[in-house]
Amino acid sequence: GDIEVNFSRRNGAVYSIKKKGIELLAGDIKPNFWRALVDNDRGNKQAVRCAVWKYAGECSWMGIQKVTEKGDSVIVEVDFSVPTVPESKGKLIYTITGKAVHIDYTFNPDESLPEIPELSMIIPLRKEYDKLEYLGRGPHENYIDRNYSADIGLYKTDIADLFVPYLKPQEHGERTGIRRAKLSGKSEITFEADTEMEINVCPWTAFQLEDAPHTHELPESDKLYFRAVLRQMGIGGYDSWGSHTLDEYKNFSGKEYKFGFSIIV
Repeated sequence: GDIEVNFSRRNGAVYSIKKKGIELLAGDIKPNFWRALVDNDRGNKQAVRCAVWKYAGECSWMGIQKVTEKGDSVIVEVDFSVPTVPESKGKLIYTITGKAVHIDYTFNPDESLPEIPELSMIIPLRKEYDKLEYLGRGPHENYIDRNYSADIGLYKTDIADLFVPYLKPQEHGERTGIRRAKLSGKSEITFEADTEMEINVCPWTAFQLEDAPHTHELPESDKLYFRAVLRQMGIGGYDSWGSHTLDEYKNFSGKEYKFGFSIIV
């Protein structure tokens, strides 16, 4: 096929996906459990309450357990553990064909841990895409507790227009109910949910957004961080000085989380 996928022996992560010899990734594909704090998060002290999840994805350990050839595909099973106390464990199953990489994700956070701001996979891409077409809820940014006004449809937008210039840089640009999303520019890459997922496409990490007091202080970026999101917690907002997101829009620990999606090149 046209696709070449490389796993790191050191940390078990996919660090390279090439199409006809052209590199698509700009870093390791990793689990993620954090979103950039929004005003309501700061008001209800989420940064303290959920601090265990901030660097959990960044510091997760991954190890290749099994590689199987099945017909024209290769299946790579990767276990990952997250340095929470107690430890939380998950599994990633990559099925690689000539045109796509399918990822099956399972995560089991220990029930003693706080709610999880986001369950997702971060795919760092080279910044050569400027358009996004998606089948899901739009056309404006929307979240699981903020999407009644966002109708399901096929939408096209410039990636630069996903940015929302809040007074203090924070989480922005989420889209829910996504079936399929295609990024295009110098090349094309498509993400397709097994059922549905959320997505976020941003030139900055959550940490860079949190560190910038104002929009003009965000650093220059040569990457795009595509997040394939199982579920990001709701925004909340009964007030901005203490009220939590409603329980039905939180991601509680002590249960199994599963989803799947394909990266089609």
